[in-house]
Amino acid sequence: MLEKELVHFRVPLPNRPPNVMPSRAPTMLMDDDNIFRWVFQGIQGALLMHPQALIECTHNDRIRNIFKELLFSELEMLASTIKYGKLKGWLNPALHYGMLRT
Repeated sequence: MLEKELVHFRVPLPNRPPNVMPSRAPTMLMDDDNIFRWVFQGIQGALLMHPQALIECTHNDRIRNIFKELLFSELEMLASTIKYGKLKGWLNPALHYGMLRT
């Protein structure tokens, strides 16, 4: 989607990565909980970037609509990821603040 717009505006694109498969990482280090947290943090990071791009694209309606679609699809992914994390028990429990009882 964005690549077509970059070509349209003649923005130079980086070289494509090679088709060589990297070596596999030891699977003992990666359990489902860690993978979920990496994906969850990645979605949260993208949700910080898309609104900023949406704000900065005031002159081009096409580009702004692309970032708007990305933002809303990312919000849907976050909602689904939160539901899945709750189902599996992988989300950290929220901290409860209150008065200490002595």
